[in-house]
Amino acid sequence: MKKLILLSTILSTATLISGCHTYSKTGQTVPVAPVVQSPIFKADYDINMATPKTGDSQSVYLLGFLRVAGDSTYAEAEGVSSPIFTSRLTKVRAAAIYKALEGKNNVYLVNPQYKTAVSTYLFGLVKTYRVNVTGYEATLKGIRQISN
Repeated sequence: MKKLILLSTILSTATLISGCHTYSKTGQTVPVAPVVQSPIFKADYDINMATPKTGDSQSVYLLGFLRVAGDSTYAEAEGVSSPIFTSRLTKVRAAAIYKALEGKNNVYLVNPQYKTAVSTYLFGLVKTYRVNVTGYEATLKGIRQISN
């Protein structure tokens, strides 16, 4: 009987502390749709291809929606209209972009490449999202009007 209790205790402890881990990395992509430019205005950028900028962010979520640790400052990035109604991974990506461009005005991240790791603990009750972003810094030089 003692062996059965010991075995069940070991199995339940091992099951409780076991976790799951997922890792993904973005590749080079080409947009399928053509880029549409405004016929009235054109923006001029100065892209620094010499040194890529990097940023890291991590957040921990409990029960899938309650952030218990992590970054709370976000860059305005694609897909981030409001931090309240955005997916958890998109928020962590926007926080990584913010850290890559922190303290700079009129600067954008060109060709962002994301390395994403998602770890799951306690049967999916706790999830940790880690994102590393690498891209090139682009400075907005000016916006000019195009004559028709």
